[in-house]
Amino acid sequence: MEGGEAKEISWEEVLALAGIGQWSEVARHCESFVEHPVFGENAIQLQAEAYMEMGEPKVAIEKLQPLLKPGNISVLTLQLLARAQEEQGFLDKAKEVLELAVSVEQSSVGIWKQLGAIHVKQGTQADAAKCYLRVVELDSKDVEAWNSLGAAYANQSEFENALNSFSKALSINPEHYLAGVNRLFVLNRIAKFDGVSEEVDRLIEIKDGEDIRHVGALSAQQCCDWDALCHHFSALDKMTEAAITQRRCPREQAVAGASFTDDPQRNKRLTHAWAQAAWNSVSSLHVGFSHRVQIGQPRIRVGYFSSDFRLHPISQQTLPLYGLHNRERFEVFVYSTGIDDGSPMRKRIVNDCDHFVDLRQSDTLTAAQKIFDDEIDILIDFSGHTENSRMEICALRPAPVQATMLSATGTNGGDFYDYVITDPIVFPESSSIDYTETPAWLAGSFFINHREEAITRNDIKRSDYGLPEDAFVFGTFNQSYKITREAFSIWVRLLKAVPKSVLWVGAVPSIAEANLRDFAAQQQVGPDRLIFAKLENRKDDHLRRLQLLDLGLDTLVFNGQTTTKDLLWAGVPVVAYYGRHVCSRVSASLLWALGLKEELVAHTLPEYEETALTLAENPEKLLSIRKRLWSARMTSSLFDMPIMVRQMEGLYTGMVERHNSGKEHQTPLAVDGSGVIISD
Repeated sequence: MEGGEAKEISWEEVLALAGIGQWSEVARHCESFVEHPVFGENAIQLQAEAYMEMGEPKVAIEKLQPLLKPGNISVLTLQLLARAQEEQGFLDKAKEVLELAVSVEQSSVGIWKQLGAIHVKQGTQADAAKCYLRVVELDSKDVEAWNSLGAAYANQSEFENALNSFSKALSINPEHYLAGVNRLFVLNRIAKFDGVSEEVDRLIEIKDGEDIRHVGALSAQQCCDWDALCHHFSALDKMTEAAITQRRCPREQAVAGASFTDDPQRNKRLTHAWAQAAWNSVSSLHVGFSHRVQIGQPRIRVGYFSSDFRLHPISQQTLPLYGLHNRERFEVFVYSTGIDDGSPMRKRIVNDCDHFVDLRQSDTLTAAQKIFDDEIDILIDFSGHTENSRMEICALRPAPVQATMLSATGTNGGDFYDYVITDPIVFPESSSIDYTETPAWLAGSFFINHREEAITRNDIKRSDYGLPEDAFVFGTFNQSYKITREAFSIWVRLLKAVPKSVLWVGAVPSIAEANLRDFAAQQQVGPDRLIFAKLENRKDDHLRRLQLLDLGLDTLVFNGQTTTKDLLWAGVPVVAYYGRHVCSRVSASLLWALGLKEELVAHTLPEYEETALTLAENPEKLLSIRKRLWSARMTSSLFDMPIMVRQMEGLYTGMVERHNSGKEHQTPLAVDGSGVIISD
C-alpha cells in the first residue's frame, strides 16, 4: 500500500465500525461501496445515517439523493430522509415523507413511532396518540410506545388515559424508569399523592437521576413536606449545576427552579440553559432572517405571542389589552401556540386584535416564517419558560425587535430577546446582572390588570364559610407549593400572638392540609385555628368571599401574583415580602403601583412578621389602609389598563425609534405615567 492510500476494508468491517459508533470512519469507507452491485443501496443509507450521527443532516440528504428517484424508494430510505428533515426542523416535510412510508408499510412499528415523534414536536398531540395507539395495536408489549402514548395523553390533559398508559408500561416492565417518572409527573399535575413518596423512593433505587429528584421535589413541595423537599432539592440542585457546567439542558424546569429558591443568579443560569436548548433545537435551520432597516411604518406592528390565549391567568389579566391600542399608530397581531378552548376569553382576544394567527399546528420554521412575513416590528413573548411554550420560534428571531413580558422567571435567558418589559420594583438597576435582556421600564406595575372583573354583591357572612364571626382572619389563597416552612412558621407565630385569630387557607391537597395541621400542632396551635377553603366555581363569588378577610399574608419565594391581585381588587390589604428575584417581588410591584409599598412591603422576615402583627393589633391603622386601598383601585395605575397600554405603546415607540436610528439596545428605556420616553 502506498503512503496516502486508504486501506480497503470489507462491508462486514464497515458494519462493525458502525456498531461501535465510529461514524466518521463509516462515512468515509461507505463511499467506496456506493456503486457496489450488492451493497450499494445499503452503503448510501448507512453513510446518510453516519452523517446524521455526526450532526450533519444536510449532508445526509445530499447522500440520499441517488435513492430518491420516484417509483422505487425503499421504506428505510424514506425513514432516513424524514429523520434528516426532522433534525433540520423541517417537520412538515418529515411528516409528509413518513405518511408516504406508512402508506407503503402500514405494519411498520418504526415508522409509526417516528411519525408519532414528529406530531409531538409539532404539538399535534392527538395525532401523536393515534400513532402510538397503532404501535401498541401492532405490538402490545412495546413498553416505549405505551410510555409515549401516555405522554401524548398527558400533553392533552387527558390524565386518566395517561395514567392508564404509564401503568400498562410499568406492568410490562416495572423497572421502566421513564414511565414511572412520567406517571408521577401526572399525579403531581392532578394533585393525587397517595403512595407517591414511596414510589419516588423506589425509582431512586432504580436510578437516582434528575427526573426523579425533580418530580420528588415538586410533589413534596405541593404536599408541604418540607423535610422531603429539602432532601430532594439538595440532590437536584447538584445535578442541575452539573448539567449546566457540562453545557447541557437540566431536567429541572426553569419555572420550578424559580419556586425552589429566590437565588437570582441560579435562576439566570437555569433559564439560560433552557433558552440555549431552544436555540440548539433550531440552530440547524440557519434561517437567517434579514430584517428591515426601517420599521414601524406606516404603523408599528406589534405581535403578542403565547400558548395561553385561553382560560388562563395570562388572558385574564391582559384581556382588554388587545382592543385598547391606538389603531392610528399600532396594528395588533396575536400569535397563539396553545389550544383553542372555545372560552369567552379566547373569543374576546380573537375579536379585539387586528389579526389572530393560530400557530399550534405549525412547525417551528413555518411559524417563524409567518411572523416574519407579517412584518412584525416588535414581538412580545408572554409565555417564556412556562409549560407548552414555543420559545424555539422566538429563538429564530422572526422580528427585528423582541421582548419578554410577564415571564414567571423574569429573564428568559439566551440572546434572542432584546428587552424585558418590567418596572423598577421587580427589576431595579442593581438587578441588571441577573438578566440577559435590557430593561424597558413602565411607570406602573409590569403585572398589568384591569377593572372588568365583577364582584358579586351577595349578602354573605363568615359563618357561611366556616369562619368565626368575631375572629381576626388572616388569609392566604396561594397554591400549596408556594407555602414554605419559613412563611408558615411566621403565620403560626401570628396566630399565637393574636388572640381569637384564624388563618384561612385556599384549597390545597388533603396531604398538604394534614401536614400543615401537624406542623401547627407541634407549635401548640389548635386545628380550629386553621380553616381550609373549598374551591369556588365562580370567580365573582370567590372575589366576594375574599372580602371576609381582615389581612392577606403573601408567600415568600413565589409571591401570590394573581392571587395577590385578587385580594387587592377585592379591597383586602396584603403583607408582602420583597425577595431577590422576580417571583418574590411581584406583590411588592402591585402594592407600589397602589401607593401602599411603604405600609405593606417588608424587606426582611422579621419586618414581614412585625408588619402583620402591628396591623392585626391596630384596627384603626388597618381600616385606614383598607380605605386607601379601596380608593386606589379606581385611581391608581394598577387596574387602569388604558393608562398601562399608553405606557407600553411609549416603550414600543422608543424601541422602534432606537432600531431605526441604528442604536444598540443595551441602554435601558423608561416611560413616564403618560407613556412619554424619559430615558434613552
